[in-house]
Amino acid sequence: FSEAFDLNGFQSSVFEHYGWGPWGTVMDYMPALFKRNLLQHIQYDGVPMNVLAEWFRVQGWKAEPISAGDADLQTFRKDIEAAFPAKQEPATTSSSSAGGQEGKHYVMVNYSRVVVGQILFSGGHYAPIGGFHPELDKVLILDVNTRRYPSVWADLPLVWDAVHTQTGNGAWRGYLRLQAPPPTAPPADSEQ
Repeated sequence: FSEAFDLNGFQSSVFEHYGWGPWGTVMDYMPALFKRNLLQHIQYDGVPMNVLAEWFRVQGWKAEPISAGDADLQTFRKDIEAAFPAKQEPATTSSSSAGGQEGKHYVMVNYSRVVVGQILFSGGHYAPIGGFHPELDKVLILDVNTRRYPSVWADLPLVWDAVHTQTGNGAWRGYLRLQAPPPTAPPADSEQ
C-alpha cells in the first residue's frame, strides 16, 4: 500500500500526467487568488476525497470514493470484509514477485478524530485500515501521524460513526475502496 505514496516518483508523475511539469512548480502556475483560496480550503476542510482518489488512479490503482451520505454501516462492513477476507490464500509463485499485492483490496477512511476520542488536533483525518478482527468487530486504524496518535484498534461501528460525519463545508466524509495495480515487470538485465 505504501508504494502508492513513493515520494520520489509519486508526486511528479501525478502532476506531469496533467501537464503541470515537475513537482514544486505546480503552485507557481496558479493565480494568487486561486492559490490562496485553494490553500485555505485544504487547511480547513482537507483534501477532497475525489482528489485523493484521482491521485491513486494516476498511479495505476483502482480507486472508488464512497460518500458516507450514500452508504451505511453494512456497506462499510462488507468493504472491510472484502479487504480482509477470513481465509487468506497463500501467495502463488506468479504473485510472489510483487509481494502478492496484485488485486489486493484496501480501505482508506476519512474520519472525524473527535468521534473516536482523539480530541487533540480534532479535525478530520485520512488513514488506511490495516486489519480487521471479526470476532471482536474491530478495525486497525493505521495512523500516519504517529507523533500525535498511534495506530489503534477501534470498534467498527464507532469508526463508521466517525466516517459518517460532515466536514466544515457540509460535504460528507467517507472512504476509498482501493485496489492495487498489477505488478510491473522487473527490468531486463542488460548485457555489457
